[in-house]
Amino acid sequence: MRIERTPKQTPEGAPRSSPTAASRPTASGPLGTAISNGDEEECYRLGRRVSEALRLVVEGGLGWRERTAETTVLNLPDEEIRRTVRRMERDVRARIEYKRPEHEENQAEWDRLIATKAACQMRA
Repeated sequence: MRIERTPKQTPEGAPRSSPTAASRPTASGPLGTAISNGDEEECYRLGRRVSEALRLVVEGGLGWRERTAETTVLNLPDEEIRRTVRRMERDVRARIEYKRPEHEENQAEWDRLIATKAACQMRA
């Protein structure tokens, strides 16, 4: 998805430059794939997720600053915050379950390496 702007005239009559390609909104990643595939349901789901996140940042009080120890006050209705947090929790749970086999495999390999190191140290 791109938003194209045409050059506009300034009050002095000189054309105003259009934004660079880097500053134009584009859809990439899963949203770009869903758009390319014409998957409207997935586009809606992903768009809703992005919309909720932006709303927390722009209107909700999170802002764009780096992490801080200061208290942050969220300025959105409680139900909207709860809905967003529940969705985030579902996403995290799904990601954990998706990554669990890989993690367990890596953990088993890590445990074998530690055991081998310990065995080598005992012989030295």
